Amino acid sequence: IQGRDASGTPTYTFGYNAYTALVGYGIKVLTWDQGWLCAGFSGKYIEETLDSSKATAFGADLGIQLKTGYGTQWGVTLVNAYRPKLTWDTDSNSIDYGPRIIRASAKIGTDKDGFFTVESDWKDSVMLPIKGGLSFPLLYSEGKQKLELRGGTHDGQFSVGAGFNFSNFRIDYAYETAPSTELDPSHWISIGWAANP
Repeated sequence: IQGRDASGTPTYTFGYNAYTALVGYGIKVLTWDQGWLCAGFSGKYIEETLDSSKATAFGADLGIQLKTGYGTQWGVTLVNAYRPKLTWDTDSNSIDYGPRIIRASAKIGTDKDGFFTVESDWKDSVMLPIKGGLSFPLLYSEGKQKLELRGGTHDGQFSVGAGFNFSNFRIDYAYETAPSTELDPSHWISIGWAANP
């Protein structure tokens, strides 16, 4: 990140990093021909660093997912149902609260043939820019994607990535362009394990 003084003159650059560890659980509430309704929650630990300062917090999300058949799924998530309270280790001990967001999403297609996703967030009763993406399987076996390529767009930013499944583990990587010239592109890496995939 490019730092600037009060007059807008560049000063020095500093880094920003964020880490999140999640533990989630979901169950099928109802099932029927070609469809089901699931509900779940996730608890998360968040750590952010900005230059030499660090903040940590705990939070939780709640969500439901509905499959209506023909490769169509719908979801609603209450992000930060339990709001993270990020307390910075600075002299002032400043606090940032994670925003509570309602997220609606849809998936059209199948893991075997590829699918399209669209997602929209509402924050403080305001609808944020819609996100869209495509996923294409390069390797599919045992009823799920083993290797996939993905791409998407959000508010003028673009991202590309890949996901790899083996056994109960999953690794994902994404590269996202920066929203302005003041910021560097972002790299997102996630590693997950499913107890009952």
